[in-house]
Amino acid sequence: MILVRECLELLFQNRTLTVKSISFYIKKIRGSSFPELLILLYSKIRRNVSPVFRFRDLYFNTQSNSYLQLNSIINVGGFKELNDTRLQYFENMCLSHRFNLLGSGWVTNSYDSRSLGVEGHRYEMNVPIKEFDNEGLWLEVIVRKSHLKNAQKIWKLIDDNDYIPIDWQKDFKSGFRWSSKDWYNDVRKGIVGEKPGVDIKVPWELSRMQHFPYLALHSTGKNRNAIVKEFRNQVLDFIATNPPRMGVNWKCTMDVAIRAANLLISYDLFCQKDDGNVFDKEIQTVFANSMYEHGRHIFHNLEWQVDMTSNHYLANITGLLFIAAYLENTKETNTWLVFCTNEIIKQYQKQFYEDGANFEASTCYHRLSSEMIVYATALLLGLPDEKVAVLKHFKKNSRKVPFLYRDKIQYYKIEDNKLYFPDWYLQKLSNTRHFTKNISKPSGDVVQIGDNDSGQFFKLFPVGNFMSNKEAGDIYLNLEGYNSLMSENDLFWDENALNHSGLLNAFSGLYDSVVHSVEAGFVKKLSRNYMLKYNPEYYRLKIDTNFVIPELPFEDQLITKVGEYTDRPILEGAKLYTYSYFGLIIIKSPELFFSVFYGHHQNYYCNWGHAHSDKLSVELSINNTDIYSDPGTYIYTALPEKRMLFAKASAHHTIDTGVESLKRESTFLARADYQVKVIHCDVSKIVLYIEYGDVKHLRDISISNEAIIVNDKCNKHFTYPQFGFMSNGYGKIKKIDLR
Repeated sequence: MILVRECLELLFQNRTLTVKSISFYIKKIRGSSFPELLILLYSKIRRNVSPVFRFRDLYFNTQSNSYLQLNSIINVGGFKELNDTRLQYFENMCLSHRFNLLGSGWVTNSYDSRSLGVEGHRYEMNVPIKEFDNEGLWLEVIVRKSHLKNAQKIWKLIDDNDYIPIDWQKDFKSGFRWSSKDWYNDVRKGIVGEKPGVDIKVPWELSRMQHFPYLALHSTGKNRNAIVKEFRNQVLDFIATNPPRMGVNWKCTMDVAIRAANLLISYDLFCQKDDGNVFDKEIQTVFANSMYEHGRHIFHNLEWQVDMTSNHYLANITGLLFIAAYLENTKETNTWLVFCTNEIIKQYQKQFYEDGANFEASTCYHRLSSEMIVYATALLLGLPDEKVAVLKHFKKNSRKVPFLYRDKIQYYKIEDNKLYFPDWYLQKLSNTRHFTKNISKPSGDVVQIGDNDSGQFFKLFPVGNFMSNKEAGDIYLNLEGYNSLMSENDLFWDENALNHSGLLNAFSGLYDSVVHSVEAGFVKKLSRNYMLKYNPEYYRLKIDTNFVIPELPFEDQLITKVGEYTDRPILEGAKLYTYSYFGLIIIKSPELFFSVFYGHHQNYYCNWGHAHSDKLSVELSINNTDIYSDPGTYIYTALPEKRMLFAKASAHHTIDTGVESLKRESTFLARADYQVKVIHCDVSKIVLYIEYGDVKHLRDISISNEAIIVNDKCNKHFTYPQFGFMSNGYGKIKKIDLR
């Protein structure tokens, strides 16, 4: 038994395993084919149990000298140069190295910056550096001796004496910092989930470099040269202090891939705005080498598991696709291109249901994964002829794919030097757009189901609103002490992570002839104006009319009087939208948004890691006033107990019996075993029945122009949760009035 436990912990990322989870994994292994097990063993051994690779990376230079050329894919022409308060604000924040990520507030990140802390947890781990000299002697305390010479060579390319380097290894919320002297596969040990307040996502999020594409698209003549130079300096700073496979920012392949894609499009656009020869030949070589290293790292550290591929793996292959498209054709980059094209089609089939919804039981992770699909699709549709020619020779260019990953089936067609997706792929793409549109309330915010880590692939145009620092400090509990660092009257940009209009705009670039947004224009540039036909399919619910409802002795109800919020009829123009695969029913009208989530059908595969105990939970908005709304997620490993709290039934608008419909064994490991019956469904009445554990629950919902009545019956005593907190984005938390 001890040997089995050790083997399982090796296979499943060194998680601490219980008897239950060992049984859980054994079942998964029994259901896997022998080739799948070989793939898992290959990837885990290579990533986690390779002293040879570890020794090589620690004691030898990890930078390469590939000397590859970069293509230009996006023409900057047609994007408006803005000169408004929002753009100027983001330019100033970028130039002053102030970032607002995952609820941090607009704080400076440097080697001597002070952190606010996370719910009282704060770490003093700043690196004492007296001077950032031009020769890079200060780098001796940042990188290992084996990487110092190359780091100093790159640092010397920063010719701005006023540039203050960013501490890329710091969680600038808690103050904890990792080190570029540590091997990337060692950075989580004894820290993540064990040191309170420490959030590894913070340095990962900053290293995604998502603050640059918006500036690359829109910077004005006044500040353009300064922003171009700042981009160059931050990129050189990052490359110098983050040698490949060293430190926290190479640990998560997903973030490596997102970083590469964001850097590539920003570099492409900034190069077209470079009036002062900021990107000379030497810097072009350094940047191209770094992108090649990013590609190699992704390809050899794919986040593929025998029991699951998720948004992480989808990000891996999408980021690698952008690298392969931008780098010149070689045997290696050709392999990446063919592999990623095939895998993106396969993963779209696997990770998205027929109704267009993502399989991770989360509307916000649906946004993240859908963005990857949309941008990857556009990129593939607009590939230049020399790249399409590579895809034409599928077998030849697949030979370099490790045999464990190699697929004999080609999932796309090349005709007349054009790429064609399967019909089902294009149909599902229409359905994904349709689902994204219909989960959005009249206010523009989506119904929040499951986890929300505020993740996006590209941030091409900021969505949110301005307020004062004082207002932000008063609203958000996570900003306690913020106004002691900032002027209360200064502006605070509050990003709205629940507004998914950017994704809808990106879809518009594939389907609509007229461009009304930055994202649509960007997608049209990527796809070279390729137009798809929008034709969503509708899937009817299976109604269990013959189901016999058992006797349920406990009963209560919630009543919402419509007249308290509007004097207009809420059912006028009401439409019903049902998503039987995802498990969601929506009723929408100009005055009403109502949804009830009952979870995916048990015959369909689901990734439960980002799900909540929210079955039969409702959201209600009348006249743009949220009456019942999901509490969100708040945080992950920094405060595991809070992560669990926000995922419980007691935090959602369902009933609380003390029994959870989702069994969470760790931060991202969960299981669900429930059965749902849809007994009735139209715009005025929804009846659902669910069983999980020893709980039997009937929810009967009546909707009229006068009132919305939610009637509940159960075989166990229950209460209606009174959860007084809400998180509208990762790391953000505020109190709410209970109705």
